[in-house]
Amino acid sequence: MIRPISILCLVLVVMLAGCGAGDINTQPAQVNTSTQSPADGTPETTSSTPDPAVTESPTPTPTPSPEPITFALQNAPNETLAEEQLQAAIERWRSSEMVSQRIKLTDEVATADYRIIFRPTIKSCQGDKTETTFYWCLEENSDTVEVASRYIPGQQAELTERAAGAALVGQDYEGASFYDEIEEPQIDTPFLESGPITVAATSESNDIDATEYAALRDALSYWNKNASRYDTAWQAQFEIINDTRRADVEVRFVEDIQRCANSSDALGCAPIIGANEQITSQARIRIEEGYAKQSAEVIIQHEFGHLLGLVHGQEPLPLMSATYDAQLAGNIPNVDTRDYGFDDSVLPVYVDYETFEADQERVREEIVQTMEWYEDGNVESVPNDIRFTFTEEIDEAAFILRYNQTVSDDGFAYRIQPYGRSVDTDEAIEYYSTGIFRFGSDTDTLSYYFAEGSGYMIANTATLDDAPPDGVRESEYEEWPE
Repeated sequence: MIRPISILCLVLVVMLAGCGAGDINTQPAQVNTSTQSPADGTPETTSSTPDPAVTESPTPTPTPSPEPITFALQNAPNETLAEEQLQAAIERWRSSEMVSQRIKLTDEVATADYRIIFRPTIKSCQGDKTETTFYWCLEENSDTVEVASRYIPGQQAELTERAAGAALVGQDYEGASFYDEIEEPQIDTPFLESGPITVAATSESNDIDATEYAALRDALSYWNKNASRYDTAWQAQFEIINDTRRADVEVRFVEDIQRCANSSDALGCAPIIGANEQITSQARIRIEEGYAKQSAEVIIQHEFGHLLGLVHGQEPLPLMSATYDAQLAGNIPNVDTRDYGFDDSVLPVYVDYETFEADQERVREEIVQTMEWYEDGNVESVPNDIRFTFTEEIDEAAFILRYNQTVSDDGFAYRIQPYGRSVDTDEAIEYYSTGIFRFGSDTDTLSYYFAEGSGYMIANTATLDDAPPDGVRESEYEEWPE
């Protein structure tokens, strides 16, 4: 464990004592004076008592409130988060009763009492040096507090709290009731700079073509959305930039990967970065070019899985399997010739429940009937591992279901508008992406028509000859509609 430097500098807070609240009365003393008579020189002693002085109670002088201790932030990877963490730290120190003076954040860096500066690593502090990093540092007689900034948010908040305490109460920060020794915190990125892991693409033969760029973009989007579901060593927050010199990761598309580790027939090659490893130079990923967009995307996803610390055989599978049957560009069958219309066996369904006349539970029951019917293998051309899910994210849906009475007014039980994408060099669609349903039939026939309509896209059928048989669902209908 890296022990932070003990902070020896103590801030002295001078508090002005308030005056008492009672009146102050002054009584004049009796004055005896000796004078000499000008006539005979005989001293004459007289005693006189002057009129009492008029006394008034003075107005107490207000005690000025001490100026607050001010903190300013600099170089925070995420300024909003850093402000929230520092504000929480300030409140905690105030509630500990170890600090009586007001404390506030300010944007005036030049006049702030303390500047908290975030740095990826802190190599020296108060004359000591380390090969790794100090967690924070307050140099003696300095208004600058450095905080290492490469850690996951919860632990970053602890470091900020300790650093603020070191400035506010000096070495006494260890006496706070909430103080615990910090175990070695988890780094949020293996690279020196916190924040998004920057990625830039290049090619050894020519400029990056649109297919390769789209595959890279979608592969990074996949990990940004899904990494938290798996046992990755790092949080995924990737961002594409155009400058290969500044990027944390360079993705290079090459004609051939002659060797990667123990493989001589690799589609891609990337380093496996384990937890808390620190990368001091740019990481490089090689991707063999010439593959269709879908295949290129899978290859890139796989290699970035390695970058996040995953090895072959770990979830998500089959993505992290050791082998993959990639399709060359221009060699992917168009959607109208395929047995299965999607490129993924997981099909999210978004239901606009507010448009249906029946309650949500009843609508959901009907849709589940269709889902289970496909998942039970009732259509031969559908993959065995097909799985439907409900989603609240309309942009992620393979099917969007709405009710629209005007459809039935036209004499149709439903209409479906399919959308697809081309992933190879020709313009024809290779895969469906989304189907938007508009139903005009009543809810009790919803499962049948969803099964029939989705069959156009799932199994490429104009009609399903093996449509759901009698008894598949419970409803007032004894048979499925013809």
